[in-house]
Amino acid sequence: MPLHPFGKAAAVRCLHLDDENKCAIFLSPERPRVCEGFKATLDVCGNSRAEAMAILSEWEILTAVTK
Repeated sequence: MPLHPFGKAAAVRCLHLDDENKCAIFLSPERPRVCEGFKATLDVCGNSRAEAMAILSEWEILTAVTK
C-alpha cells in the first residue's frame, strides 16, 4: 500500500480514502489484495454508513496484532 508501507494500523482511517470515502487507488495495480477481496455484504456493512463503520471498527480492533 503506497501510503501505508508497513500496513494500516487498526482504528486508523485509510490514507487512500478521498473526502467522499472513495478509494483513490481502486483501479491501481498497487491496490492491496485484501481490498480487492473485500465484499460489501450486509453482515459487513449493515444498513447504513454508521452501522458499517461500527462493524468494521470492531473487526479492526478484534483482529489487531498487539506487540
